[in-house]
Amino acid sequence: MKKITLFSVATAALFIFLFPTQASAQSEDFLNIFKKIQAQETAVQNGVETVLLPNEMLKIVMPKQAGKTQSVINRTHTFYQIKINSHRSNYAKERLAELATLSHYDRAYTLYVKSSADNINYEIYQSVKNHKNNKKKEYLIRIDNQPFVSFFNIVGYITPVEVLNLILQKSPDPEAKTDSLDLTML
Repeated sequence: MKKITLFSVATAALFIFLFPTQASAQSEDFLNIFKKIQAQETAVQNGVETVLLPNEMLKIVMPKQAGKTQSVINRTHTFYQIKINSHRSNYAKERLAELATLSHYDRAYTLYVKSSADNINYEIYQSVKNHKNNKKKEYLIRIDNQPFVSFFNIVGYITPVEVLNLILQKSPDPEAKTDSLDLTML
């Protein structure tokens, strides 16, 4: 399993390097924070990790879902994740504060859902820019499962209910705590 994950991350990094134009979110604010973290060479040592998966990479990583005509994966343009260990460093705390401010920034996003379950807090925000039909939608998701806080930015032709389904999937292990999304639902 670790080999598959390492291969996926390496392939994503290569893909991003070769096709940088695919790596664009609709929110400049989020994209600026994401780029700032990626530019920090010691981000991982400072407790901050990033993942960017363009649509083409999602299809490679999950070919079964990509083969389904109406699959959400076929309508997802980009998937970003920033995972922060809030107890690791000042750098991590600064990025967390930046992203928390962004998620509560009324002019960029509106709150869609806020919930707590099993000591995990969930928030889903929808971009204000793209509420019209037939346009790519942007969602900012925050999952706070101390000490980790994960932020996701998903851009695509998907509905808020589909984004909610990514979060609500239950793990077969009742002891497992979620700090990610169930990408198999894409």
